[in-house]
Amino acid sequence: MEDLLNYSKVIASIITALSFVFGASIYLANSRKDRIKDTIIYWENFYREIKPRVQYFSTHSPSVEGEVVKNIAAHNTDKNKLHDILNNFEKFALGVNLGAYDLNSLNRVAGRTIVQLYERYEQYIVYRRSDPKTSNSWSEFEMLYTRLKKIRKS
Repeated sequence: MEDLLNYSKVIASIITALSFVFGASIYLANSRKDRIKDTIIYWENFYREIKPRVQYFSTHSPSVEGEVVKNIAAHNTDKNKLHDILNNFEKFALGVNLGAYDLNSLNRVAGRTIVQLYERYEQYIVYRRSDPKTSNSWSEFEMLYTRLKKIRKS
C-alpha cells in the first residue's frame, strides 16, 4: 500500500511538472505572437505619424550629403525637423533593441525602409557625432540599422 502511495506521489509530481512546462510553453508562444503583433501595430502607427515629416524633409532636402549636411546644421528649422525624425527613430529603435518589439517581424514589414532612411541621413549623423557633445547621437538607430543590414544580407 505504501508503494502505491509513493507511485501516486511520483505520478502526481510528473503530471504537475508537465502541466507547468505545457503552461510555460503556451505562455511563451502567446507572448511571442503578441510581440509580433505589437511590432506590426506600433510600426504602422509610428510610420503613419512620421511619414509626412520624412516626405516634407525629402522634398525640401532631396539629398543629405556633402554641403547639404552643413547647411542643415546651420539652419535651425531644417535641423529641428531632421532631429525630430531622427529622435523618433531613436526611440523606436530603443524599443526594438531592448526586445520590446520583434526584430525579425520588423525586418519583414519595414526593414528596407529603415535601412534606406538611415543611409539617407547617415552623413548628417556622422557630422553631428564629430562634436564631442553629440558623439552618441542616434546610436540606437544605428544599432538597429546594423542589425537589420546584417539580417538582410543573409
